[in-house]
Amino acid sequence: GYMYWRYFMWNFTGRQDDIQGRYDNHGNWLSGIKPLDNWHIGYPQENLPSDVKNNKARNTYYLLPLILGIIGFFFLFNKDKKLFWVMLVFFLFTGIAIQVYTNVRPFEPRER
Repeated sequence: GYMYWRYFMWNFTGRQDDIQGRYDNHGNWLSGIKPLDNWHIGYPQENLPSDVKNNKARNTYYLLPLILGIIGFFFLFNKDKKLFWVMLVFFLFTGIAIQVYTNVRPFEPRER
C-alpha cells in the first residue's frame, strides 16, 4: 500500500525529492499547499537547503490533477452511468488490481 499510494500521489499532487524513501522523510508526495504539506511531511518546507529546493525531481501540482480527475468522475457519473462504471473498473484494474495480481514487494520501485 505504501509504495502504490505514494506513486499515485506523485502523479496527481507532486513529488518531494528523488531519494527512495522507506517510511522516512524522503520520497513523499508534496502538494505545494503549505498547511497540507506541513501536516503530511511533518516539518515546514520553507527553510530548506538550496540543493533540496532546486532538486529536479521536486515538483508541486497543488492537487489540480487530482481535483480535475474527481470532477471528471462526477461529471461522467451524471452524464453516462454505464460509461462511468466501465471507466471506474478500468481505473481500478489498471491501478489497484494489478498491484494485487503482481504481488509487488514493499519498497520495490515501480520506475525502471
